Amino acid sequence: MLPAACGSPGARLRERILTVDEVHALAEKMTRDGDTVLAMAYLGLRWSELAGLKVADVDLVRRRIHVIERATEIDGRIDVSQPKSKASIRYVGIPQAVLPAFQARVVSKGPSELVFPSPENGYLRSRNWRRRSGFDRAREELGLDITPHDLRRTFGSLARMAGADLRFIQKAMGHESITTTARIYAHLYDDELDAIAAALDGLREGRGGS
Repeated sequence: MLPAACGSPGARLRERILTVDEVHALAEKMTRDGDTVLAMAYLGLRWSELAGLKVADVDLVRRRIHVIERATEIDGRIDVSQPKSKASIRYVGIPQAVLPAFQARVVSKGPSELVFPSPENGYLRSRNWRRRSGFDRAREELGLDITPHDLRRTFGSLARMAGADLRFIQKAMGHESITTTARIYAHLYDDELDAIAAALDGLREGRGGS
């Protein structure tokens, strides 16, 4: 469960992070492609990485995704290339929650085909996808002021709340520096500070309050 402050008006980063229930509510409310929301929230992919993901990069047996390519929209055209940094070339585990979606996406496809193609079987474009999939309408109806990139932030926060080490989150998200990861998710340490204080109080109580 995320901290209660996640929805507070003054917490700029926290208000753009979804709970698990909100992630699934958004996916279910969309007209189509709700599995794309689940993929971003549970894998922490950048939009360009999701758009460039090919069937050959998905290993359903080992439940791994190999992030080795990105498809970035620049001035109306799609630029396909390797990620900018070495850290962005990485393996990401596929949680059971999204495994059926990936199974459905890759079945009967060839290795070079896209996992999340456009209706024309080309690369996804964020603006077109938001309109066609019903993402913008669904988020408005649910009162969620988010963008697709916030789903990536949601992954980092949910992973941290599930007990993942910050170094794991850095590797899974492809951050070059753990400083970047710590800065983005520093607010998730608030509850841990309370837990440490409570543990110290417990030590004192264990000595009989002396």
